[in-house]
Amino acid sequence: MFITSVLMILILLVILHFSTKIPISVGKINLLSISIYRDFGVLTALALAFWIDSSMANEHYIMSQIPKDSMKLALYASFLFMFFFLFYGYFLNIGFNSIRNKMPKANESFFEKLTILWLFILIFFVGIMYFKNPPVLTQIFQGATAMDISVARSEVGGNAFFKIIRNTWVPLTSYTLLYFYLKNKKIFIFFVLSVLLAVICSVWSGAKASLASLILGYLGVYIIAKENLKFNSFKVLAYVIFFFMFILFMYYITTLNNGTTFSNILITATYRFFVQAAGVSYAFYMYPTFFDFKYFSGISNFISGLSSTKFSSVYGDLIDYAAPEFADISGALSSFAAGDAYGLFGWWGILIGPFFAAFFYYMFYCFSVQGNAKILFIGMYGLYFGNAFLASSFYSFIWPVGLFISIAPFLLFYIISCISKTG
Repeated sequence: MFITSVLMILILLVILHFSTKIPISVGKINLLSISIYRDFGVLTALALAFWIDSSMANEHYIMSQIPKDSMKLALYASFLFMFFFLFYGYFLNIGFNSIRNKMPKANESFFEKLTILWLFILIFFVGIMYFKNPPVLTQIFQGATAMDISVARSEVGGNAFFKIIRNTWVPLTSYTLLYFYLKNKKIFIFFVLSVLLAVICSVWSGAKASLASLILGYLGVYIIAKENLKFNSFKVLAYVIFFFMFILFMYYITTLNNGTTFSNILITATYRFFVQAAGVSYAFYMYPTFFDFKYFSGISNFISGLSSTKFSSVYGDLIDYAAPEFADISGALSSFAAGDAYGLFGWWGILIGPFFAAFFYYMFYCFSVQGNAKILFIGMYGLYFGNAFLASSFYSFIWPVGLFISIAPFLLFYIISCISKTG
């Protein structure tokens, strides 16, 4: 299945390039190509190929529950999901490109000042957050084990407002300031301050990949801001190694008090990395044989309330079934969007669902590459470039309340800056 997975990745890259003329080389990686390389390619296709071909699946407490046929079905369905993602993206790309230069022009200098002011407001909130929900990693110095860290991480994530600050507003602000710094070196001190704040917030909960994802987001913004920039293969390879070393370092930090070896850390990291494909394959095993399709009851509390049903996500239900002892800690068996879409709407989710994901990915790409609203979307571009959202869930695309909350401050800055320019 490894060869099949590689062929799928190559086919999708070719379709992306010839349908939209978007670069697909690793040296000019962008939001759309990384969704194929990382979200579908590594975290889904190659991960599923690993479990299908390897006997190690029989030793894993979750993967051993899933028949190989369900894994294969998940692989083909995920490829179909990405095919329609690119199909809808072709038309969305035309539409967004036709309007991006017609968006209102903002006073960029004023937007920059508002972003810097917002940075200090965030610093104030993070200061409050320190006393309300202290950083999880500080517990390591008190002898906390990896399980203690996992439990504490689930507890510190309970405050929704502070979670938005840590996971979205702080990195969005820092990515936006990186864009302004590349144009105006005078704001260097503010950019550095935003980076320090973003690094602190990224390691706050003790999550393994947060810091690496943050740094990857900076790379995405840097590449898109430097329009003609192209990395050679050596630099790309070095960055990939650097990325994984950061993740291994976080595993080491969170297991300091476990007495584990580097070999065990490496094995655990490998399992956790490839188990990202567990949710999507589990969905095709469980639905509809064991679970009924969730439809709108699996999208949000509000929509499920309209039909007098209780909200629960597809991947949340799956972890309750697959590993109930970890359900309270992990929350959900997050995986590629195809499994979530299938658990919600069956095969209609695979056929129509990609439109919702493509809408946001192509919007962030088109408006960040060029256009009058670049300053509004550049932060979201970095956030989506750094994080594998397509390999995490689907329902957030069809009910994007969190996305609108994330971009709300910058949308306000954009509107004010547009008024300032016209005034």
